[in-house]
Amino acid sequence: MTFNRLRFIHGAALGLTIAGGSLLGGCSKDEPVTPAITRADKGGVLIYAVASNSLDTYFPADMAEIERTLPHLDLSKGELWVYSVLPNSKPTLKKLTAAPDGSAEWKLVKEYDRNQFSTDPKRISGVISDYMELCDADTHGLILWSHAASWSPAFSDHAVPQSRSSVTVADGYYQPTENQWFGQDKHNGVSDYCDLIELEEAIPDNTFDFIWFDCCYMSAIEVLYQFRDKTPYIVGCPTEVNALGMPYDVTMPHLLKKDFNLVGAAKAMAETYLNDNAVMTIAVIDTSALEDVAAIAEKAVTGERVSPSKLQKYSRQSYAFYDFGQYTRTWGESLGDEWSTPEFNAAMDRMVVYKAASARDFNGREIKPENFSGVSCHYFYALTDDPKTEYYKSLDWFKRVYPRFPGL
Repeated sequence: MTFNRLRFIHGAALGLTIAGGSLLGGCSKDEPVTPAITRADKGGVLIYAVASNSLDTYFPADMAEIERTLPHLDLSKGELWVYSVLPNSKPTLKKLTAAPDGSAEWKLVKEYDRNQFSTDPKRISGVISDYMELCDADTHGLILWSHAASWSPAFSDHAVPQSRSSVTVADGYYQPTENQWFGQDKHNGVSDYCDLIELEEAIPDNTFDFIWFDCCYMSAIEVLYQFRDKTPYIVGCPTEVNALGMPYDVTMPHLLKKDFNLVGAAKAMAETYLNDNAVMTIAVIDTSALEDVAAIAEKAVTGERVSPSKLQKYSRQSYAFYDFGQYTRTWGESLGDEWSTPEFNAAMDRMVVYKAASARDFNGREIKPENFSGVSCHYFYALTDDPKTEYYKSLDWFKRVYPRFPGL
């Protein structure tokens, strides 16, 4: 493998958020009871790939990895569905099938119009609805594939221009100012992004058994906590991700089955990168432990924080991300006997069920194992009249942890 490009655009960033919920309909005793839908005893996975950007050449490579590993996949025990959008083409929803000769075939199930961005939460929720209706499986995983960069908003309006727009261009792609997002859908000269809270609202609660972010910076405490009701498990990276992303040929055999093995897949990814001496980080998160972590972290905000210069940094742009474990632990320890580091570490161990990192990051800085928690965070400042600061205050993590922060 050649590791040379990242799933992050410097000077731009993307954030997704997912929300929604199951609707339980009531009925009177005279109304017939609708029987529950019985699904097949297998697992389903939906890859939602926004590749209409500088990653467009890497998406076919990932699909080729899946095709090569077809002999190791049992399609009677798992269904793989892929929604994708590429430059100058209509978005499609396809299903992986096996041809009579055993080779992989992608069955076109649905074609979508280009009058809606794939980063529009309405498109995201619509595709998920289509997948859930069509996929005959008992468990479900969602893989989000694109550029991304944690929690900070891009404030996109999702309006699709009908003709090519005049935009600022850098490296062939539209570059907004320093915003973060999930997904970059570039069409008619405009790039659209999905903010974190929007993504939350696009993904229904209790639908996916795991969500895997195959994109940069999404193992952030702000993202994880926002998604705590969406899925039992989240997999992501606190740093940038190489453009090659997940090595699907070694991870899909662990994922495409009812009894999916997230730790096995994450280990396989780590071994692939580390065996090539390539930069990588990965973490598997148990979302049921997030409330315990939040309750302990909330105690730290009345203490004195160390300078950001003393924290392990995971980003290269000016809007920085730092190691959440180190950030919170050192903050809490300033409180003396009011704080319990063993209690915090135990909660973190329950939340982060697996983590791995290379010796150095993409900037050549050492990733010190004792300060690598697998989760990043924002170093919050109480700025005023700043749209991004106000957006941060609207996140669930801020509302849960920072109310006692001095100066608010």
